[in-house]
Amino acid sequence: MRTERTSVWEDMPVIELANKMLDDKTAEYAVLNESGELKGFVTFDDIKKLSDEQRYILKVSDMMPSLDRVSDVIQEEEEAIEALKRMM
Repeated sequence: MRTERTSVWEDMPVIELANKMLDDKTAEYAVLNESGELKGFVTFDDIKKLSDEQRYILKVSDMMPSLDRVSDVIQEEEEAIEALKRMM
């Protein structure tokens, strides 16, 4: 489990996120809107699919996959054993 913050704002420039991923050695971040609600996830693989030009002009919200691609989200109030079962 990670204790550091692994989320970014949806209006962050993609190039800034790419640099953050490299600096933090973290390949996936949760994406939050201005209200702090989860909008989805973005990975380093998602960024690698973009052209160099796109990385400089797009924001995270422009390129992140929809939250619908996440088929099984664990809720905060669920038991840890349930999370472990789903991961397996």
